[in-house]
Amino acid sequence: MSHTVLLTGLPGAGKTRFKQEFAKLAPSVSVVELDLANESLSQLDLLESVKVWCLIDVRSKLQNAEAEQVLKRMLAKVSGVILSFVDQADLMAQSYWQAWLNENLGSQVNCPRFRWFSTGLSSDWDWQAFGQKQSADAMIESLASLSPLANYQRLDFAYDYGQGASPTNLEHLLLGLDASKENLGMQIWRVQGVVKTTEYINPVAIEGTVNRWDTFAGELLDESAHLRIEGLNLDPTWLQQIMEASVL
Repeated sequence: MSHTVLLTGLPGAGKTRFKQEFAKLAPSVSVVELDLANESLSQLDLLESVKVWCLIDVRSKLQNAEAEQVLKRMLAKVSGVILSFVDQADLMAQSYWQAWLNENLGSQVNCPRFRWFSTGLSSDWDWQAFGQKQSADAMIESLASLSPLANYQRLDFAYDYGQGASPTNLEHLLLGLDASKENLGMQIWRVQGVVKTTEYINPVAIEGTVNRWDTFAGELLDESAHLRIEGLNLDPTWLQQIMEASVL
């Protein structure tokens, strides 16, 4: 029997990382990640049924009303919920999400939940029993209407250190992005990239979600770097100014 799994969840919930780990456990299973621009839905056109697993990053509370509404709509059509990065979440954050799910899952409140530790997936996890299959046609119809997401934006910023680009002041960059959210109404839902900074010798990986910032040691394969910013109501000109001001 063939299987297809559709991974949903807010940007940065761990879908790509989970997909990589799941491929080690079940390499023959087709796994599709849903992005918020719905670009991946065409991959479901020829399928009859799919398992739909929604990933939720439980490290932080969700404090964005629009992101919360998007997540609720994702959960309306779900086979199972995967609580991601559990090993990095304190007990208060985990309790918050369990209570949030009990309150917001509605008719899906009894769907299974799986606590995923980012260190990997256990070989004895019975993933085939995790949640019921959903009609692919019904999923496409439901998820295609998910968009605020006709207006979901992706902006890419490039740094060529081989051509003399200066390192970024990490503190100034993050302060500028926070100010863009808090003062200018930009909904920055995802930031991802690796850059050189004035604060550290080694390159720094930046991972931002609607909930949080994470920075850690990164790696550049050559002297070029990039930073991608995703979200709603983004002002490209303003964000370019933030990038430029952060290297002065």
